[in-house]
Amino acid sequence: MRALLLLSALFLSCNALADRILLDEQWQPSEVPSEAIYYQKQLATEQEGVWPVALFYVETDKPVFKGTVNGPNLAESAIVGDFEFYHPNGQLSRKGRSDAQGRYLGTHLYYWEDGTRSGEYQYLNGRLHGEQKRYHTNGQLRDLQHYANGVESGLAQSYFDNGQLQTRVTYGVNGMEGLYESFHSNGQPEQTVNMVAGKREGERLYWTKEGWLFTKEFYLKGKLHGEVLVYHAADVPREIKHYQHDKQVGIQQRFDQQGRLTQQQKYDTHGREIQDMTYASAGHVTSQLDTQYLAKGHITNEQRFDESGKLTYQYQRDTVKDWSLRQRFDATGSLLEREERVKGSYEGGYVDAGWNGSVRRVNYRKGKMHGAYREDNAENGSFVTGQYQSDLKVGKWVSQNPDSTRIEQFNSQGQLNGEQSDIAADGTVMYRAFYKNDKLHGAFVQRGFDKQLQAQGQYVNGQREGKWLVQDESSYSEVKLWHGQYQAGHEVGPWRAMSANGHLLGTMLYDNKGLLQGKSYSFNEDGSLLRSEEYVDNQLHGKLVYYFNGEASSEYHYQNGVDVGQ
Repeated sequence: MRALLLLSALFLSCNALADRILLDEQWQPSEVPSEAIYYQKQLATEQEGVWPVALFYVETDKPVFKGTVNGPNLAESAIVGDFEFYHPNGQLSRKGRSDAQGRYLGTHLYYWEDGTRSGEYQYLNGRLHGEQKRYHTNGQLRDLQHYANGVESGLAQSYFDNGQLQTRVTYGVNGMEGLYESFHSNGQPEQTVNMVAGKREGERLYWTKEGWLFTKEFYLKGKLHGEVLVYHAADVPREIKHYQHDKQVGIQQRFDQQGRLTQQQKYDTHGREIQDMTYASAGHVTSQLDTQYLAKGHITNEQRFDESGKLTYQYQRDTVKDWSLRQRFDATGSLLEREERVKGSYEGGYVDAGWNGSVRRVNYRKGKMHGAYREDNAENGSFVTGQYQSDLKVGKWVSQNPDSTRIEQFNSQGQLNGEQSDIAADGTVMYRAFYKNDKLHGAFVQRGFDKQLQAQGQYVNGQREGKWLVQDESSYSEVKLWHGQYQAGHEVGPWRAMSANGHLLGTMLYDNKGLLQGKSYSFNEDGSLLRSEEYVDNQLHGKLVYYFNGEASSEYHYQNGVDVGQ
């Protein structure tokens, strides 16, 4: 037998170090001493037609193998005659004998590292033949088997390390035959089943170590067939299942440790689940999943229920139509969430409940928002309502919260069109504008959060036109309202800034192109001069003077917008 063909490299190449031929873990010659695990003191030479071989552990110098092979090239040779293997601690691991062709013969003995016997194997022409034994580390018999020409035959028994019988069965020509028995380490039976030609047949029983029945099954030609019973404890059911030829069919049930039903499933004759129901400890149904199988897909309906039996969740799916509907309900049965999809796109009514108490209702057609839209917030009474057409806002939209009401108007192309307004709760007009096909067109007024006027005037085709009032962008804490004229979207002519008390705060002059020209002045509320500037074509050009108590305090000079010094 060729169990030591890995030794072949010993006669092909070697690395001698201190008169040793070093070998790695695979017993191949090692070029790196640190990787060597074993060694051979010298190459084997022929003696009376065989080649004696002795290998040793590098670390301990203890033997690994002693024996002979039948050729100079171990890759094509086999072990012949008597041989021995050893554990790293020097204890004998195995000894046996092979014939001239390398086939195992007679008795082969195996040992644990402490020297106690671990196995006795009988061979004939390289095959197991006769009585075979294995032992536990404490010396107790572990397995007792019988073989005939390499095939297990007759009585086979195994034992625990305390000597108690563990398994017992008889082997025939086609495998296990007759009664198969197994036992717990305390001697109590663990399992019994009848075997026919290596397959289970009839009743199979399992017991716990304490002696009560744990499982009861039935088999037909090696396949589960009939009722299966599993228990939590003596006479307390855990599972009741039904099989036909290894497939689950009919009713399947599971129970808790008090024997109360927790789950019930139904399977069709093809072994496919068609219903799955779960139960609470009080006995009411908590969920139900029904499945209908079609020629090219299936339809499912999943439902969940509260303690009173009211539906709280439902998910329906048709794989043939690629359709699904997901819904969630509150304790009163009112719809909280709804999501319908066809081929992955939203369809029909969509309802979504937000974390802040808001509920959004949308209608979809082929994945696009189409139809009525409404969003409500139960906490503060705010809402948004309007219409969509192919994902575009159309018609009148109203957004209301405790502070204001905003109204928007859209044309059929989704463009702002007509009056748009934002009215505060006290009736103050915070914003009012008129649009024509998405462009501002008509009267315009806007106020800030403090309800002070920010801008007022007229738009024509998206551009400011005519008389306007505009709050100074750099004046955050005081009213500084500019009065002037726009032409084609540009400031033109003289502009004057007035305070809330009607005092002059500034003057500017624009040409007909909307460019600042000449001198601009800024005044304090009491009329004293604050700053004067000189512009040419919208750039500082000339003097920039700051005043304090009516007197010039600093002066800067600019050329084409560049500071050239004081």
